[in-house]
Amino acid sequence: MSTNRIAELERELAQHKAELEKLIKEEKEAAEKAQAEIDNNDPLKQLAIRLHGILCKHNHTDGCSWYYEVKNERHNWIGHEHQSWLKKAREVSTKLEEVGITEEQAFEVIKILK
Repeated sequence: MSTNRIAELERELAQHKAELEKLIKEEKEAAEKAQAEIDNNDPLKQLAIRLHGILCKHNHTDGCSWYYEVKNERHNWIGHEHQSWLKKAREVSTKLEEVGITEEQAFEVIKILK
């Protein structure tokens, strides 16, 4: 095989590798965006996010791993801290339903208490 043909094939290979890397990156970004949209539309997860934002008093460097469990705006809902707040969100949601109070009413009370 001639050196020109080898060089041509190497250029084609490099081009195909670059295209493949671009497609893989685009697919990963699309999957992360889709998962973020799913998380954003889950009421319990939204409640957990909101509860953490308002009620967590820990140091977020070494006392609470919440932000270590968020990458590219995607929450890791199987992470310890997220599981803890998701459990609290379930309990709060259940109690609010039992007593007939909306989330917004509950958050108004929390704002007053803060």
